Amino acid sequence: MNTLLLPIIHDAEILFRPFVHPKLSLHGRLVCLPGAIPLQPWGIPYAHTPRLYREYTAQRPALIISEPLAITPTAANTMPAFYSGAALREWKRICQAVHAEHCKFAPLLFSAALQQPCHHISSSNLTEIKTTYARAAAQSQSIGADAVVLHAGAGSILHQFLRAESNNRTDEYGGDPTRRARFVCECIHAIRKSTARHFPIMIALSQWDSPGATPLAASPHELEELLHPLCEAGVDAFLCTSQNGNRPAFTGSPLSFASWVRLLTHKLTIAEISTALPLTTPPSAEFAHILRLLHTGQMDLIAHRPVPATPHTPGF
Repeated sequence: MNTLLLPIIHDAEILFRPFVHPKLSLHGRLVCLPGAIPLQPWGIPYAHTPRLYREYTAQRPALIISEPLAITPTAANTMPAFYSGAALREWKRICQAVHAEHCKFAPLLFSAALQQPCHHISSSNLTEIKTTYARAAAQSQSIGADAVVLHAGAGSILHQFLRAESNNRTDEYGGDPTRRARFVCECIHAIRKSTARHFPIMIALSQWDSPGATPLAASPHELEELLHPLCEAGVDAFLCTSQNGNRPAFTGSPLSFASWVRLLTHKLTIAEISTALPLTTPPSAEFAHILRLLHTGQMDLIAHRPVPATPHTPGF
């Protein structure tokens, strides 16, 4: 065995210690973010997909969060569908396969940004979108999922409202960070009404869509103004996606985006890392840093992509 790995292997034992949360208790701290799966026409997973998901459990993740799933036909394109009866039956089989390996499962729900500018989206459109999210979350619970994750990364309707450069509305849904978060909060309220009180609601956020892109929040204060209403609406956990989990979120502070989210919300926070697992070489500075955060209670879970993913939307 490579002696350079001995200290980090010892430190990494925390990844397999139980994590207790009022709504989501897990047998470890490792979260798996699978890559794209082959699809039949209409975005329906193939019959062998449950086997592919069972293979992801070989590295002993406690939770698998799916790739983005289209909750409407307009969001489908090349994404897996999560709205038709045939697709939902396959995702139920996938969920059962993951559970058979003593791992928990959460679908990542995606609704595409609309083509028209944000200020042209009508009230009836917004109501329809909220209803669609509520229905998809209820379907998630009905297939046996352990939680639901809302995709608020690039290309999504939630992203379109949260970011200042794409939200040019002048009504209650646009302007300062709290107003830009309002529509997302209403989607969360709709989901909460359609699911059991104990069913966890998570949201996936990213500070940057791509290297060099405008950040989600320009300062910790602006980030807090975005996150606080989401917490008040009922978000139980945050998945912080990033090209580098160790990258400082703001000038003048060494804290990463995930660290700031954890500090400002005190909610369950999952930090994505770019380090490939399992480790075959001495660990990166990013991986060692995240482990230190886990040991000191400044981070809850870490997420990784076990195979080279082909994201369906830029920057996520």
